[in-house]
Amino acid sequence: MYSNSSEQSLRHPSELVDRKGLLNGLFKEEDERFVILDLNTYSKPTRLTTLARLGMTTIKLSENLLIDRGKSIQNLAATCAHCALDRCVQFVRYLNREITSIESNQELFSELKTLQFLPVKSKSKDWVWSWGLDRITKSIESSKIIYDCNNIDHKHIIPVHFESPINLYSNTVLELVCSIHPVLDRSCLPLGIFSQFFGNIGVKKDVSLLLALENLLVISNDVCTNEKEGSTDSQLVNSTVVAIYKFLNETFTKQMLSEERMQSLTETADRFRNENILLLNGIFVKPCQVVVQIPEDCSPDFYGLNAAYSLKSMKGFLKLLQIDDRCSAAQVLSKLEMYKSKYGLKEMNEDEVKLYVRLLKVLVSSMKFDNWEAASVQDLFIPDTKGILPLFRMYVLMKVQ
Repeated sequence: MYSNSSEQSLRHPSELVDRKGLLNGLFKEEDERFVILDLNTYSKPTRLTTLARLGMTTIKLSENLLIDRGKSIQNLAATCAHCALDRCVQFVRYLNREITSIESNQELFSELKTLQFLPVKSKSKDWVWSWGLDRITKSIESSKIIYDCNNIDHKHIIPVHFESPINLYSNTVLELVCSIHPVLDRSCLPLGIFSQFFGNIGVKKDVSLLLALENLLVISNDVCTNEKEGSTDSQLVNSTVVAIYKFLNETFTKQMLSEERMQSLTETADRFRNENILLLNGIFVKPCQVVVQIPEDCSPDFYGLNAAYSLKSMKGFLKLLQIDDRCSAAQVLSKLEMYKSKYGLKEMNEDEVKLYVRLLKVLVSSMKFDNWEAASVQDLFIPDTKGILPLFRMYVLMKVQ
């Protein structure tokens, strides 16, 4: 049989596809699967019926042709992203219709999951930080087929990338993985296809607590770097990290009835306590520097969630990152002693003196809660008018008071 191409070639009936059938959207003329358009030969209705009886593909792809069509999407994208996306839509519709029979063939189904045929969500122009799409490695197998596109509506270039189902995450968990893993672009695909279908073919929707924390760390590091370069969209960053915080809060809260699970999650999150992952007043700080309530502004040594009502309401999140209600006297004393070691008899500047005094006030408050005696701070000094520390012992002042 002849296929329609610049150089007519012979094909077995089983290698042909009905150009007017349900599967025509999965092929172009260059694929050499359609019979020639000549009413005097094989394109007559009666002869097409005969070809169908002899094995021409009409409504169902063979196993080899199914895999071939999946691979062709990436190859077609090299010529025209619009055509590739159109074929992707047709391919997904076909899979959705035939998923039951395809699933029953484990070998075929496993190979299908590895093909790069699903569209990946591109980052918005406002997102200047790491994006999962950037980590995709295209796997285009060599093909003798050279596609062409003469559609004038396809001249506008669109950013379309494809990835295999098993390497994609669902768009429902976008914020939780966006900086380190590619996410399915659901907007490019038919609305009538339920999310369960994408889960069945391998798209992941479950995110571990560790993965969400790693994604958060990448975002915070990128934001801190870009802030120095003067490029930050605070609203976009805030909405993204808040979504992660809510996920962490819900994940930990669900495990509060299991001491073992709570301990496991806390241990997982422990190494992130010393990373700048907590967005507070527009900057990322370390959870180990944060308490729920603090009577004085002691940044950048300590931060309080005094006015961060949303974060304060996330009890599971606070427990996960071991954020205490207040600073302990030992914590504040340790920080003050660092100033003593750093400056000794050297003069502190005005801002440092003010911070040091605020820390002293917090220490006094914490000592009352922790039932510390004045003698506990006998080696601590208060600064003089020049900002020099070793002048007057703190515990003497407290005794006088």
